[in-house]
Amino acid sequence: MWNLESACAPAENTEEPAGESNAGKANALDLEEEYEDGSSFKGQLVDGMRQGTGVWTSPTEQYSGQWHQDQRHGEGSQTWQDGRIYEGQFYEGRFSGQGKMEWHTSHGLMVYEGQYINDQKHGHGKYIWPDGRVYDGQWVQGKRSGEATYTNQSGVQRKGLWKDDQMES
Repeated sequence: MWNLESACAPAENTEEPAGESNAGKANALDLEEEYEDGSSFKGQLVDGMRQGTGVWTSPTEQYSGQWHQDQRHGEGSQTWQDGRIYEGQFYEGRFSGQGKMEWHTSHGLMVYEGQYINDQKHGHGKYIWPDGRVYDGQWVQGKRSGEATYTNQSGVQRKGLWKDDQMES
């Protein structure tokens, strides 16, 4: 079974065992690479793969943080051209672990802070809408499901069970 705690742990130590050489490995800090799709990377590379820390930039987004075997892995921050911001944990290139996503909309700021698995809200999290409504509770595969407290625009709280994004009566 997949373990959230171990999945979001920092990458294992990649140092060579005593007596082994790094000869032939392309270990470097702050190298720069340009890619055919117009994106670029500045940071640590090992054997041509992003490994360690670095910044990847494309015309529509940017990621700054930890890398493991050419994937976003560990702590990082991703921003998009449309104003979205995610700060938190990644596992094999996806949001997984604790994180915070912010969306800037024409109505104001929306925020989700909580747990993710496989790019979806999953576990405990708090979602705040621009009009002040708040859902603070359980999520399952991106949907509100489980025990939660919902606060409406007037500040009135209601505790209850949710399933598939709907409060059960």
